[in-house]
Amino acid sequence: MNYLIIVFVVAVAVGPIFWMMPSPRQKRQAALRDYALSLGFQMKICDLPQSHRSRVRKDQQQEGIVYRLMVKPRGRKATLSHTDPANYMLCQRENNEQTDNCLPQLRQALAQLPEHIVALEYNKLWFGVYWQERGSEQDIAAIKAQLLQLDDLLNQEPAPAASHGC
Repeated sequence: MNYLIIVFVVAVAVGPIFWMMPSPRQKRQAALRDYALSLGFQMKICDLPQSHRSRVRKDQQQEGIVYRLMVKPRGRKATLSHTDPANYMLCQRENNEQTDNCLPQLRQALAQLPEHIVALEYNKLWFGVYWQERGSEQDIAAIKAQLLQLDDLLNQEPAPAASHGC
């Protein structure tokens, strides 16, 4: 009987220690976040953007994370406005629904990003990707490369108009 009480007391004492240890999924997420930080991303836990259909149906919000990559304004006005389409855009990928407030370059970039990316966010200071961290370090490196390529594409100077000389 004494041994049973000792085992019970030890289990009660050791149980919370095992409960506080991170799971393999939490360890993988921490490693992904550390790697993303080393590449220059900023992260924020948030609710994932919902499609119009999901909002109308009042579907439950899913929690995810947004990875944001800051970019240099390069002559762009650094003002932020979530109502002005020239300053803020959000492209979503769900049921082939296309966001009206979305440049074709953003749609194309979203199609090239890993499929577990839910949405691509753009404003004058950053690009952001919304997802549930189901990828790998290679996915994060690919996301950064794609976002930098998209930044270069959006910052290209328009071709000068042909002059009609005499």
